[in-house]
Amino acid sequence: TAFKKMINKQIIEFHLESKKPFFEFLTLKDVSGSYLFTGPKGIGKKDFAFFVSTQILSNPHKIEKNIHPDFFCLSNENDKILVEDIDRIENWALHPPFESTKKIIIVPKAETINVVAQNKLLKILEEPPEYLFFFLLSPTPDLLLPTIRSRCINVNFQLLPVEFLLKSLEDKFLETELLDLSIFLLNGSINNIEFYSQDNLQEMVEFVSMILKRDPMDIDLVSNKIDEIIKKDFNQLFFVDLVIGVLSYALKLKHLNNFQQTSVFNTNLLRNIPSISIIELISKMTSFNSDLRWSNFNFRMGIEEILFDFILDTNLSELKVV
Repeated sequence: TAFKKMINKQIIEFHLESKKPFFEFLTLKDVSGSYLFTGPKGIGKKDFAFFVSTQILSNPHKIEKNIHPDFFCLSNENDKILVEDIDRIENWALHPPFESTKKIIIVPKAETINVVAQNKLLKILEEPPEYLFFFLLSPTPDLLLPTIRSRCINVNFQLLPVEFLLKSLEDKFLETELLDLSIFLLNGSINNIEFYSQDNLQEMVEFVSMILKRDPMDIDLVSNKIDEIIKKDFNQLFFVDLVIGVLSYALKLKHLNNFQQTSVFNTNLLRNIPSISIIELISKMTSFNSDLRWSNFNFRMGIEEILFDFILDTNLSELKVV
């Protein structure tokens, strides 16, 4: 969309300010090599890699359409990169450039390369053709083998400034409190920014408030919301991240001196729930998110068990409110 293109252009300009020497180095005539772009999701690592590619290769308009014969961006929609994918990369890399003097490979979500495939990739990184640029992109580089990381020049990308996020979101919110919540949840990135609107954030606050209220009569409502997530085929990892983020925001508000004037939550609700209870719930949800990410964990079973246990736990009432 035009909105996304505008945002991507602004992100590239932002990163160019801090990466100008590196950018100038990359575009020198005789430079090539392997690079690991790191930093959280949604801060523009892929946008920057695409932009660099347009400056290195001839016919940049073909790169934008992803039809350049000397440009390869691996698609890993299933969040898994297997040996077969590395075989494709290797076969493509070993053929000399067709239109330009260089070839470029971009691998988004490099942390999803399985261990066997990483070992195969290592052979390419150890003896790359002199014409090859290799860009691995990852928000969690520690999941890559140390030998992979050691073969690459690490380039860390900054979080996007709050001013940039405010400008991107200000027309989508009527209440400044929900806009503040969005900025908190985004945490310097534009990952899934299309979700962030007045209605969506209000719905998330209401859902989390229902959980924190701990009323057994709301169990069916919580279950219905989980049904809705499953039926809409909503990204389950993102949903759990949102719940964790909104809980963390509630915890933050609870410890502000003036939270009664600024809170998107009911003030009595925050006052009556012990901080340790929120912290423990965040911890359980974070562990659950990890289970979802790395195994075939049942979403409904897992999230209902955690939330229902929290709502029905009578021991919480005995905790000192802090």
